[in-house]
Amino acid sequence: MSKEELKKRIIKAFLVESDEEIERLNRAVIELEKACKAKSDDRYSDILKSLFRSAHTLKGSSRALSIESMESVCHLLETRFGELREGKLSLSRKDFDKIFQVLDELKNMRDEVARTGSVNATSSGRAIKVLESLCADGSGGEEKHEFLDIKEGGSGIPASLGVADSNYVRIEAKKLDKLLAQSGELQIAWQRLDIWDKFFANTSSSLTELISEINSQSSPVADEGRPSSCTMSVSHLVSTTLQDIRKEIELGQIAHKRESNVVSQSICDVDNEIRSIRMLPFSSACLSLDRVVRDIASAQNKDVCLLVEGEDVEVDRSIIEAVKDPLLHLVRNAIDHGIEDEGLRGRLGKSEKSTVQVTASIRGSRLEVSVADDGKGLDRKAIAAKCQSFGWPVPELDSELLHLVFEPRFSTSQLVTEVSGRGVGLDIVKSNIDSVHGSIDVSSKEGEGSEFVMSLPLTLTTLRTMLVRCGGQIIAFSISNIDRIVDLHRDDLAVIQGATVYSLGENFYPVVRLRDILGFPTAFAGAGKEQWGLLLASEGAKVLFLVDEVLEEQEIVVKSLGKRLSGLTGIQGGAILPNGSIAIIAHPSDLIRLVIHGNRLSIFDGEGEMGGKTLGKKILLVDDSITTRCLEQSILESAGHQVVTAMDGRQGWEYLLEYGADIIVSDVEMPNMSGIELTKAVRNSPRFRDIPIILVTSLSEYEEQQRGLEAGANAYLIKSDFDQDELLDTVSRLCSTNSC
Repeated sequence: MSKEELKKRIIKAFLVESDEEIERLNRAVIELEKACKAKSDDRYSDILKSLFRSAHTLKGSSRALSIESMESVCHLLETRFGELREGKLSLSRKDFDKIFQVLDELKNMRDEVARTGSVNATSSGRAIKVLESLCADGSGGEEKHEFLDIKEGGSGIPASLGVADSNYVRIEAKKLDKLLAQSGELQIAWQRLDIWDKFFANTSSSLTELISEINSQSSPVADEGRPSSCTMSVSHLVSTTLQDIRKEIELGQIAHKRESNVVSQSICDVDNEIRSIRMLPFSSACLSLDRVVRDIASAQNKDVCLLVEGEDVEVDRSIIEAVKDPLLHLVRNAIDHGIEDEGLRGRLGKSEKSTVQVTASIRGSRLEVSVADDGKGLDRKAIAAKCQSFGWPVPELDSELLHLVFEPRFSTSQLVTEVSGRGVGLDIVKSNIDSVHGSIDVSSKEGEGSEFVMSLPLTLTTLRTMLVRCGGQIIAFSISNIDRIVDLHRDDLAVIQGATVYSLGENFYPVVRLRDILGFPTAFAGAGKEQWGLLLASEGAKVLFLVDEVLEEQEIVVKSLGKRLSGLTGIQGGAILPNGSIAIIAHPSDLIRLVIHGNRLSIFDGEGEMGGKTLGKKILLVDDSITTRCLEQSILESAGHQVVTAMDGRQGWEYLLEYGADIIVSDVEMPNMSGIELTKAVRNSPRFRDIPIILVTSLSEYEEQQRGLEAGANAYLIKSDFDQDELLDTVSRLCSTNSC
């Protein structure tokens, strides 16, 4: 190994070790500050031991790489910890701020080594200056925490401080990833053995039938007498030979089955062991939360206690990494938006000490992580006002209103700070959760607090799915998103406002064909009196997707689609099935949003039968009701039309100005701009005056119909009277008459 390669390897080890030690220092200082506030000396000795050990380890590893600036900072840090232990130094809240500032500088230096291989003296100079200032009593009258009667020994270092254990070895994460991927391939290969089992069984059965046929042919026939001795001899020889072959196949099949069982058990054992190696306690995702809570609460003069439950719940490393950022955002959001300041809490009769609780638990095959606070709760009036400022209709359902906080650029904060007010945060949380096949929900009680609940898979490498066939393609859906599988009959359907819905008890859900959403071929192989449907659920919404055939439930190994195909809407990956065929893994949350929000995009390009040219018309559908908009869109798209949607007349008019349309289907009563006003605007436009307009409304009075027709509408349909055929016939008639 060359000196250069050796240096790279040492730096790589240093970066891992220094990262852990700096994190350990942060946690230990947090524990030290808590002990100071509680005025308890019981744990001082143990915590200081941990601080000394981490500072000394970091100093030694810095010296090994000749990073003198980091070594100097760590040495001075050791000195200050010694003064604490000897009672020569006392700390105020501002002093703890300074220590955290030094740890931040150490982290910056570590990152600088990762980038350049060395450290600029400026960073170490700032850290040393801060540490030297701890000697002076600059508290300005602020209470100092004294360290009294510190004894050696004690009950040992708290587990939360993460002392290294010699029973553990370091393994690169990417090596584990490769090992697990190969284990998945091994499982697929083993599943293929089942195909050979069936082959052997079928071959043995065919030979049995052939032997019976030969024997019957060589038997005496009443009318023709006995067969010749030569014929019987040949038949006997063939029959005997085939019987021997059959016995050999059966013996081979038995041996194959026995060995397959052994291999199967070994593969399962290896796979379980590999997965257990990748498992980490949930506490790994919470390492930085104490520091975050401490810093934000301190900056905002709030007294916040962080509680974590379920720290020992074991989760795959990939999920731990995926949940870190969303968890951080939610905790920051809880303190900044949810928790009131101490004075207000006192006036409200609440405890001045507020609580943010993070809880992790296993629910079936999912990890559920909740972040709850005892603050003021979400401000529904502010959310509704922000919604109106964007020109959106305010949702009637409380759950839909609360879910608006996950929309991009959505923030009710009046003040832009480092923590909030920019309209980014919760939408990033949702995007990150979606990217790992998860979901997030929110609930809130005014004056009592809010709770955000994330649901995630336990691993990203395998997925328990239901396989279906649609447009000639196999699609895999995560079992966790399937509410039920429906063998659909016409009796299960109802017509509401002229559109078809699936009725289940007192509830009605939109019905769409999966092939329409994904842009699959228009020929629907499963068309007939009965169709299969998957009722998918995500984020409180449910939609019934029609498919050609429901195949089977199967655990699959998730494969990435690569960078070029990573942005496909409604698709999150692929899988190779045991029989060698390829399955597309659907993204249920994406599909449901495409239906609810009306942005149905084909995942195929070009002009082949899998997408491309649209044979129908481009229809602008305008309605402020999500349900009506979704259902009418389903009708029109099923007939081959391209449909774009708008939530009110103003949004529809803006879209028309930019993109145009062949025909407009609009409601009448809407906020911002009604259907009548939209119709008048279209008729007064030289560019759009000839576009056919259909008004679809529940206003059935003759005067209302006349008002619509006088404004320039070509047709006026009553929602309670028309059916799907009437809407489609009207669209077809107006398009042919106006040559649209």
